[in-house]
Amino acid sequence: MRYKLLGLTIILLVATPSFVSGQGPKMSPIIVKTGKPIPSVVKSGEPFKITYQATYTDAVLIIEDQMRFDSLILVADNGKTGSANPATGEVEVVNLVISEKVREGSDETGFVNVQDFTYTFMIINERKGNDKIPSFNFIWVRKKAGMTAAEAKERGQLKEFPTREVGISYVTSIVRSPTVDIRDGTRFDNFKVMASRASMTAYGTVGLTSLIALITIVRFYRRPGVIKIDSESNTVDESVPQISAPKLSLRKVRRNFVQGLKEVKQESASAENDPSVNAKTGRKLYSLVRSLLLAELSEDSVNVSDSSTPKQIGETLRKLTEKQKRALGSRHKTLLEMAERLQVQYQTVESGDRFSGIDAEADRLNQMSACLKRSWWKWRKNRHAR
Repeated sequence: MRYKLLGLTIILLVATPSFVSGQGPKMSPIIVKTGKPIPSVVKSGEPFKITYQATYTDAVLIIEDQMRFDSLILVADNGKTGSANPATGEVEVVNLVISEKVREGSDETGFVNVQDFTYTFMIINERKGNDKIPSFNFIWVRKKAGMTAAEAKERGQLKEFPTREVGISYVTSIVRSPTVDIRDGTRFDNFKVMASRASMTAYGTVGLTSLIALITIVRFYRRPGVIKIDSESNTVDESVPQISAPKLSLRKVRRNFVQGLKEVKQESASAENDPSVNAKTGRKLYSLVRSLLLAELSEDSVNVSDSSTPKQIGETLRKLTEKQKRALGSRHKTLLEMAERLQVQYQTVESGDRFSGIDAEADRLNQMSACLKRSWWKWRKNRHAR
């Protein structure tokens, strides 16, 4: 009996492969964990993802090119383990995302590399039910120390590590009906933008109009005050606004004055022999000088009117204050001299006497008007500077 037990033991040891090879069971340097489908219910024509996590040592080099494929054969899940299931269709591989390799572990326990392979699948099939994503192999080679990846691929022998099958619940119809939106095919105008632009335009127009009105009011009130002389007290009042203004602009009055002086000089030759022509030419000269004086003084806001006599105009200029005279500058002296000549002309017209030296008088008045023009531009420049 003792010899029978010994013989049976020898037979069992001989039949064991580890005993024959002289080696114990070996541990694989790579392990692949198969994840679950996301989402859990797979719809027809909608992509879903499954992540395969590979954990391997430094001696393993995964051939990533071998991990890319276009499709797999979908098999039916009949609930039986280890049985051959019939093919039900094809699952399409839409995309593969390979994450960065992460190194985990410690010096005591050792280090391993962890890397995720996320596949995106899509099924288009008429049949619905429970199916399985079939198992496929991770292709890898051994990589020795000091060997490059290219050398390992060239010299190494390709090895495989199979993944597990993944059960899925596949439906061909949409689980929830989409919300009907009648605006999908309708394009509405954006009236908010139009309203904003219209409001900005309206506010801009109102602001610009208000600014123009404000500038007009400021310029109106910044004009110098009119000088008024009280005939009873002979005092000057600078606060009274202007009563009269010339009907023509000062530039046009000056142009008419110079043109009129030329005509007066042309008529002065025949005026010496004909008394009627002399009187007519004298009145014309008087009218020209009076018009120019009224225009000049009205521009300076001096209180004169069309009914003012030459004597009143001269008195107005003489009774100006020093401040007002400085404002007129050198024009005050020229205007006063022109007013005195106007008074002499007025007396000649009223008395009916003959005008003498009309040609020379016209030349002198022309020189005075030129001085007024230069002084006026200088006054305008100083006024704007203030």
